[in-house]
Order: sequence, then structure tokens, then C-alpha cells
Amino acid sequence: MSSHFPSRRSRDAGMTLPELLISVTMVGLLTAVIAAAIIVTLRQGESTEGRLNLSRSEQSIGMWLPNDLASADTYTKNPGASPCGAPLCDGIDLSDGSNVLMLTWSVANGTAEGVTTQLTNVSYHFKPSADGSHFVLMRVECVDTGGGWSCSAHTLLGEFPGPPAGIDWIPGVSHGDGCIQAGGVMNCTEPSWVIEVSIPLRADATSDSAENYATGDQLKDANRVIVTIDGGADGGDSSGGRTKISITAGGTNRELIDASSLLGAPSFIEARSRCGGPLTLVVDTSGSINNAGAAGTVTDAVRGFAETLVGTPVQLQIVEFSDEAIALGSGSAWHRYFDLLDIDGDVRELLTDYNLNGSADGGQVGRLTYGGWTNWDDAMFRTFYNENGTIADDYPETVVFFTDGAPTADREMGSSYKAGGDLAGQPSYPRPPYEASPTSPYVQASFNRANYISAQNRGNVRMVGVGVGGINDELDWVTNPG
Repeated sequence: MSSHFPSRRSRDAGMTLPELLISVTMVGLLTAVIAAAIIVTLRQGESTEGRLNLSRSEQSIGMWLPNDLASADTYTKNPGASPCGAPLCDGIDLSDGSNVLMLTWSVANGTAEGVTTQLTNVSYHFKPSADGSHFVLMRVECVDTGGGWSCSAHTLLGEFPGPPAGIDWIPGVSHGDGCIQAGGVMNCTEPSWVIEVSIPLRADATSDSAENYATGDQLKDANRVIVTIDGGADGGDSSGGRTKISITAGGTNRELIDASSLLGAPSFIEARSRCGGPLTLVVDTSGSINNAGAAGTVTDAVRGFAETLVGTPVQLQIVEFSDEAIALGSGSAWHRYFDLLDIDGDVRELLTDYNLNGSADGGQVGRLTYGGWTNWDDAMFRTFYNENGTIADDYPETVVFFTDGAPTADREMGSSYKAGGDLAGQPSYPRPPYEASPTSPYVQASFNRANYISAQNRGNVRMVGVGVGGINDELDWVTNPG
């Protein structure tokens, strides 16, 4: 039986014209957006790499140059200057490069034989790379303590372009003093496009202009160093291209400040970052030190302590005590501080020649003598107070106390155990009959009186104790009496 219903017509395959037009339009838009993103990314690649290079360069320069500049006594831009005085420094070949900036400073160091001077030269050296494709900036440091130069080097900045157009590269170090001819004419290449030394800006300067340059007392011996770095991209620093770093720091135009002064602190460009200030060594020279065979050890320790600080802005006082205390080398004065920057005066008197007459007599330290009782009380009084019991004019910031540990005398025992007046407010502690004279191995009142002075001053001073002589025997008695 046949169907009377007509057959259904099937739908045409493919897209309608509107659908086709919409699809083509969307594909075109997406392609354009993706292409634009790729183009922007590729264009920024060089700039991004350049900015990263600039950042690395700034960190590398900032790690070394400010500290070197702050330490420097003198500088030279002579392209022929070498940190060791020769083209080859401790195996480092500098003959194909030029000095851009060399900074020099010296430091006095105390030794058992006397005082030696350590000379340091740091050269910022510009030279071609090993393959000759570009130039590099190196930091070459050479140190001489009397036994010859010891040098080290590392690369600060790489990928530098060569000299600007019209300037031939003539390495300076290989020519040495010949770089500067008669009349001051330079016949070696001076890489002034890399590092420039100029007048520093004032601390409150807001722009790089002549009216903001430091003058007079603002200047001291500071210098401004301008380093040109190139990130490798086109344009300026914001695009990763060429830019300049400006660094200002001072040298070593130092002034001595009285220990009691609260004014006149040096500014950033006037002072080195080194330890300093008044320091007192309180040294036990009682007979028990000598009986333990430790007199020589204590003297050597005091000498070594002083020698370590020679060449730093430390004022050192040594208070020796037995029956009573006295400041070493004070004569008729109450206190005596030795300036450890005064190499030919105070340092020489303290360590090698106390009469300053050319005799090698071991200095004031060599005059430490041992014998008598152990008077902590008078040692503390001499350290912190004037003769009349007022606070010392030259007040120490740090006190190092050498003792073998057993106080056996104090200032209450009479004139043989003290000099000067009394300390107002210091208690008079009760004392058993056996402590009426220093015959006991330990006098509690002496400890109490010394501890009172220490407690009055501990908040203003750093105190360090050093056990010497028979200190172990005393500690054993404390931990295991009987």
C-alpha cells in the first residue's frame, strides 16, 4: 500500500550567508588581536632585557664603588695608572686596558714588632673582552702590607661598546707614565665616557645643576662619581638603553672629637665607618697574677688588644690595679687616654717607646708591674669617676675588665687602698672581723662596693669580663666549695 503523504525535504548542508560573514569577521578580529600581542611582546623583549641589564649593573656598581669611594684618601684618573705599579698584577694582565678611576687609602695596623701600614689601591679598569667583541669594566684590588702586592679582580660590567666614533683605542696601562706627555697632553685613551669624577651635589640638592654643587664646608674632600651604563636597548634608561648612575661619597678628612663632647659629630662625607670612641682596659696586676705565672700572659694580652685597635679612632685608657688603681702613663693626672690614630706619638709611647727617646723599651704596656692585693673597688672608682667623686670627664663607652677573680681589698680600708675622695651615696657594707685587713682570700665588702659602682654605670657602658691567672681555681671554689 503506498503512502499518500509527500516526502519531507532535507535541510541544505553548510552555513547560511549571515553565519559565514560573522565567522569571517570574528576570525579576522582574533587574528588581528593575537598578531598585535605578538608584535608588542617582541618589541618589548629588547627593552625588557635592557632594563634587566641596567638593574644588574646598578647593583654591581652599588655594591663596591660607594664603599671604595668612602675609604679613599686620594684618586687618579690617569689611564696609565696600575694598582700594583706594573702591567701584570699578581697574574692579572692589565696591559690591554686603561685605568678609569683608581682610589688609594692606607691603614695603620699594630703588630708585635710595631706598627705597619697597609696600602690599598683599587682600580676600575676598562679593557676589551677576551674575544674582542666588546669591552668590560673590572674592579682590580691590590693590597700591600710590606711583603709585596696581593691582587684580585672581578668583572663589574660587561657588554660595553668601544670608544665613541673618532676616538682610537690606545691602552693606557702598557704605556704607564708615558700616557701623559710634556704639557699634560694625553696620548692614551682615557675612558671618560665610562666613569666621570665631578664636584658633588649638596645633600639637599633637588636637581643636577651648577647652583646645587657643594661648596666650602659642604664639599670637604667628597667626590661625585658618575658611571655610564648601557643595557643594550635603544633609547634611554626607561627603555633599557644607556643611562648614568651618580654616586657621592667622601674621603678621610677626619677630626678628633673629645670623648666628653656631645657636639660635633662628623657628617657622612667626613668620617670612615670604623669602630671608635673611648675604651678602658681595667687590668689586675695583683700578686696572685704573678704567683700563678700569668704576668707575662696578661701583659701580652693587653699589648695584643691595643695593637689590634691601632689605626682606628679609639681612645684607649689602661687602668692597672692591685692595692690601689692608677691610669697607665697618667703621671700626675687622674686619667690618661691614648689616641690610637696618633701613630708617632701616643701609639709609640704606649707600645714601643714610653719616653719617646728612640729606645725600644716596650712602651707603657711594658711597665705593668705585678704585686699586692686585688682592689676591685678602687679600680672601678678610677675608671668611672674623677678624683673628687664626680662623673669622669672622659667617660668610657666600653670597659674590658681583666682579673683573676678574688677581690681582697677595698677603698674603705684606708689611704693605702685609695686615691682621691669618696663616692657620694656609696654604702658602707658590714664587714666581719677577719676582713679588717686584706688577709682573707676573699673580701665580700670589696665585691659589694665594686658591684655598686658597676651597677651605677652599667646602663651607659658596655662591660666585658676576662678571666686570667688562677681564675679556674676561683671558679672551682664557687661551684664546689669545701
